[in-house]
Amino acid sequence: MSKIHILTRQADGYEVIVHTPVPVGNNEDGHTWKEVLLKAGVSGVSSLTVGTGVGETTQAEMDDILAGDVIEFRTTIRAESSGATPSSIDAMVDAAIVDRKKLLAHQYKFYGYEQG
Repeated sequence: MSKIHILTRQADGYEVIVHTPVPVGNNEDGHTWKEVLLKAGVSGVSSLTVGTGVGETTQAEMDDILAGDVIEFRTTIRAESSGATPSSIDAMVDAAIVDRKKLLAHQYKFYGYEQG
């Protein structure tokens, strides 16, 4: 699975598509994160097309995304083209993944809770 797909250079960085495994465990209401994120429409969707060319994703990767095992999100990483290196880009993407998972845990903490 590709962790990132760099798309275009923006004024303030690079627009990237990030793929990361869905968190394990459950939210506070006892639903698996896979179920929560699929039901909420956060996972199970991709903006990429299947193929082996530039800007495409493999069928295996797409299958993982559609099954809800992998989250795809678009973000901008703040990297100056003259100072960016593969390792600095990887570090920025890793930080974006941590931030996204924290945000999802906060947003969907009680997703699915019903009373009465």
